[in-house]
Amino acid sequence: MKRAGLNEYLFAMANIRNHCSWIHSDNSKTATAKANDLVRMAVSRVSTLEPLYKQLVPVEQKALVIGAGPAGMNAALAIAEQGYPVHLVEQDETLGGRLRDSFFNIPVSESSSPQAYLAELTSRVEENPLITTQMGTEITKSTGFVGNFSTTLRHSSGSESKLSHGVTIVATGGQEHRGGEYGYGSDPRIITQSELEKILASEEAMLSSDNAPQVDLNAAKQIVMIQCVGPAEKYCARTCCNVALNNALLVKRKHPELQIIVLHRDIRTYGFYERIYQDARREGVIFLRYDENQPPMVDLNDADNTISVKAVDSTLGKPIQLNPDLLVLSMPIVPAEGNRKLASILKVPVDADGWFLEA
Repeated sequence: MKRAGLNEYLFAMANIRNHCSWIHSDNSKTATAKANDLVRMAVSRVSTLEPLYKQLVPVEQKALVIGAGPAGMNAALAIAEQGYPVHLVEQDETLGGRLRDSFFNIPVSESSSPQAYLAELTSRVEENPLITTQMGTEITKSTGFVGNFSTTLRHSSGSESKLSHGVTIVATGGQEHRGGEYGYGSDPRIITQSELEKILASEEAMLSSDNAPQVDLNAAKQIVMIQCVGPAEKYCARTCCNVALNNALLVKRKHPELQIIVLHRDIRTYGFYERIYQDARREGVIFLRYDENQPPMVDLNDADNTISVKAVDSTLGKPIQLNPDLLVLSMPIVPAEGNRKLASILKVPVDADGWFLEA
């Protein structure tokens, strides 16, 4: 230890216990000689050190929010309403994220509309003078530290700009998986739950029919839904069952004669959403459980232009075959495209599936 000035001390450590006493416990002479060398080296090192001084660093009073879905917009509003400027960056050209594709509340008995909430939220963001929206923009580089970040933005025009800010909030969210499981993409009668929701929204004149799959539910007699598709075979996305049962209730209340069969490994309607499952059973939705080692098989019969779904009912232990007019796949929510690239730029960790880890 060396006195560097008033109330200032410099330290260097010689770890005698770990490096000498323990590993040379059977040879005290060697241990003592090594201890002397360690102390001499520590003293020599401390004689060249200079004290560290506290330094005031200015903080950039701006925030960067990445992702303009409902989470990102609410984060931007929360900061702006405290009086701080916010830059809201979104790679799409429109605010709203996945909320743009949501038309019905869960449960359906709730009166408010996701689209009405989106319109109100969008209006608040666009009218707030402290929020600057950067649409069609992606992050290409970010350097600095908390309080002083410098981030490079690439705009849809190809031009780049730099933004200085003191804090970064990542709200990139997720997206519906769109894999080729169970023949998705090969036939217009095989759709996802969000596409079914668009069909129902177009029936209610909430969405233009041009933006929804061209399927006539009035002509359908049977719908089969398959749960736990694709990545959901590995982890529960926590939303698939809720959305599926909500859509099933919407269909049954508008088309009560239509038969709906849900093929599932397990139904997980968390918390009070258990009531949706109970409502669906009361409305006549049929639930058939399959074993995860024997998932359903889907075939497209060219001869009679029908969809064939084969499964084994794990309760009865018997095979079943269904020929639905519409096959709806409960695709899970997966990390937003580009999450890993963004994580590398921001130097923040993601888990094995690509989700950002909580701070």
